[in-house]
Amino acid sequence: MALNLAYDSEYGVLVKDKIILKQLLDNIFKEKNILHVVVFDENVSPIVMLNQLSKTHAQTSNAIPLTTIALFNNNNKYVSEIKAGTLKISVPVKTYNEELIDYESLLEGEPDITPQTSSSGSTIIGYISMEISLKETISKLVYIRNWCIIIIGLLSMTFALLLSKIINAMVINPISIFAHGARVIANGNYDQQIDISTHDEIGQLTNAFNHMVRMVYNRTNELKKLNLLLVEQNEKLREMDRLKTEFLASMSHELRTPLNAIIGFSKVMLKGIDGPISDLQKNDLDIICSSGEHLLVLISDVLDLAKIESGRLELHKETLDIEDILNSVLDKCRPLADEKKISLTKNIDGKFPPLLADKTRVNQILLNIISNAIKFTYDGGVTVSAEVEDNDLLISISDTGIGIKKEDIPKIFERFRQLDGSNIRREGGTGLGLAITKELVEMHGGTIQVKSVPGAGSAFYVRIPLK
Repeated sequence: MALNLAYDSEYGVLVKDKIILKQLLDNIFKEKNILHVVVFDENVSPIVMLNQLSKTHAQTSNAIPLTTIALFNNNNKYVSEIKAGTLKISVPVKTYNEELIDYESLLEGEPDITPQTSSSGSTIIGYISMEISLKETISKLVYIRNWCIIIIGLLSMTFALLLSKIINAMVINPISIFAHGARVIANGNYDQQIDISTHDEIGQLTNAFNHMVRMVYNRTNELKKLNLLLVEQNEKLREMDRLKTEFLASMSHELRTPLNAIIGFSKVMLKGIDGPISDLQKNDLDIICSSGEHLLVLISDVLDLAKIESGRLELHKETLDIEDILNSVLDKCRPLADEKKISLTKNIDGKFPPLLADKTRVNQILLNIISNAIKFTYDGGVTVSAEVEDNDLLISISDTGIGIKKEDIPKIFERFRQLDGSNIRREGGTGLGLAITKELVEMHGGTIQVKSVPGAGSAFYVRIPLK
């Protein structure tokens, strides 16, 4: 400001025109932070003096010190001093030789008052001393700063609002539409499509998602058709299974009657009731009788399985003596053990409480397991133990036979399933005995478990509730 005033005052100082200088100072005093201004001539005599309070000519004796003038002569642009909350600044008023004036700068409105070549290009014709209130200046700067903050804040808010609208239009709205569409589709409406037509990443994601939904919709329809077909096929299979079960039950019943007659008449002839028979005839009748009994067991198994599958097998529970049941079964199995020259041992201590169960089916359970153990034991023996544990009857049948692999244990309870192996195949059987045994144990509310080591033997544990 002081430098501009010095430049504008060149003509007024040169001709010492107080009116021109007074007009310039009046313009300067529009700024409230200007306290005092004095324009001096080259001899440091005041030409015009003005202060902020009166805005009239003021009396002052504050001349510019000679040291300041010396600084100006050394090409200093201005000299300043801060004292008592004010800034005192003094600048020289110069006139320039015509040949050194930068006319291009004058036309652009910003003259270069710096000597272009040396100090000989300009002449000091006066001085301007100005006193500025720092408080007013700071207040003005604070005022400007506050307005700048307000303007910047408003601009920031406007920009943020604009940016939020852009983000809302470009990101949030598409995501909301996508999320709503995904929820609708997740509820099973696979024929719906998400309508987002942008060409950015969200649009690409939507297109991929819609394509995936169309594929799921098509596959779902295909699966529905296949499921309907499967339901129809299952109904047909259930009907065929029902007819098969009824046929087996009917045929088993029809076969048992003549078979019982064959076995009965064979035994009558063996006893000589119909007259004496030769040794050869006796041997043939023994074969007929044993084969008939074996066939009767197989037919009984098929009949039991048919009843279980049709849900027609009923239990007739009664109070049983556990020891009597075991003795009866062991007596039936002992000839088979004696024939193979292996031991059949009973390990029972003390008295047992009565067992509420179906006598025929408990006999069948024990007979199947013990005869199976004898069948696959070639050396050693079979041991039958019983004890009461937690209101359950726990019967264990252990043998020293060929054993079962761990992975094969679940297979032995499958219907019509026989494990591979020469010994098993040699002993024959339908593969129904243990399957029926498991069903009968579970019908009594019990469980059957197996532990076995190949080559060392097996142990079957049957647990049946006492009541």
